[in-house]
Amino acid sequence: MDEESGASAFLAYVVIAALVLVGFAYWLWEIADVGELCVPGPDIVCDPADHPSRFRIQTFVTAVGAVAVFGAGYFTYRRARAADKQAVVANKQVEQLSRQVDTANTQAHHLGEQVKVQAHQTRHLGEQVKVANRQIDQQREEHATERYGRAIEQLGHNRIEVRIGGLYALEALAVDSADRWAATVYENLVAYLKEHTRPDPDHPEDVEIPTISTDVQAVLSVLSRRRPLFDNHLEILSKDNSTQFSNTPPPTSGVHLVGVDLRSAWLTGANFGGATLTTTLFDGATLTTTYFDGATLTNTRFGEATLTDTRFGEATLTDTCFGEATLTNTSFDGATLTNTRFGKATLTNTSFDGATLTNTRFGKATLTDTSFGEATLTDTYFGASADQSTLDQLEKMGVSPLPSLMVDEAET
Repeated sequence: MDEESGASAFLAYVVIAALVLVGFAYWLWEIADVGELCVPGPDIVCDPADHPSRFRIQTFVTAVGAVAVFGAGYFTYRRARAADKQAVVANKQVEQLSRQVDTANTQAHHLGEQVKVQAHQTRHLGEQVKVANRQIDQQREEHATERYGRAIEQLGHNRIEVRIGGLYALEALAVDSADRWAATVYENLVAYLKEHTRPDPDHPEDVEIPTISTDVQAVLSVLSRRRPLFDNHLEILSKDNSTQFSNTPPPTSGVHLVGVDLRSAWLTGANFGGATLTTTLFDGATLTTTYFDGATLTNTRFGEATLTDTRFGEATLTDTCFGEATLTNTSFDGATLTNTRFGKATLTNTSFDGATLTNTRFGKATLTDTSFGEATLTDTYFGASADQSTLDQLEKMGVSPLPSLMVDEAET
């Protein structure tokens, strides 16, 4: 029984009960015969309970009580019925909810099974992807190995254009598969450089030394162009960068060699501009119109080398040795030389204009037409012999002690 219908029923009951009681009162007082009024007499004793009015009142009160009791029972009955109906509805709702829960559990179970199936399919697919990736990697590696083999075959060809094609094929392989092949390609290029700049042991003494071949120039170009690639994939180069350029970013171009043996090499026309050469050996090498402009040379040796028209402009030379080398028309203009040795070297028409020389030694060197214009000399030792023009220049610069005058000029 809802609140609105219960209120309406109660109001209707009150109205009906009131009408009934009014009708009953009218009947009781106006129509019903309840006896005569008792008049006391000598022989008559009247009981107050027998008074008609008292009887009517008691009867009416009883009727009111009966109506009230009936109403209370009736409305209690209605509430009980309403509660029963609500209980039935609630039970139905509980049953419906239970069925929904069962349905949801069934759906969840099915969904769980589907998830398991999908998870299994995903794992299976993952395994298939792994297998496919391994196959792709294997095919890629096989293809790269084939490319490498073909390139190496080309390097041994007697036609230079085929060899150059092989060099560029190696470069492409290093770029495409850097993690696997960059170090190998670098080592092959350096080996090619060493092998193809080494003179024939049986060459005549008076043979004219040619300019480096086009394929060697290609090797130097690839090493310079791909320097960041090789620096990132060879530990020896990476460590050397950390040592040489601890406070500045390393160069992004220029040949980078560490511990490479180029002794007695013919390097006429080679371009080492911007290179980083560490513990590199050029002893006995022939370097004509060879360029080291802007290069960084550390612990590099040119002992007994022949340098003609060679340039070291703006280069940085540290712990570099030119002992017994022959330098002709060689330029160190603007270079920085530290702990560099020219012991017993022969310098002719060599220029150090604007250079900075620190703790540099020319012990027993021979200096002819050597220029130090605007150079900065610190702890530089000239235990050497020099021509008069060189002596005059060094004297103006306040060098002390001065080199000795060359024997030929002293005799003159």
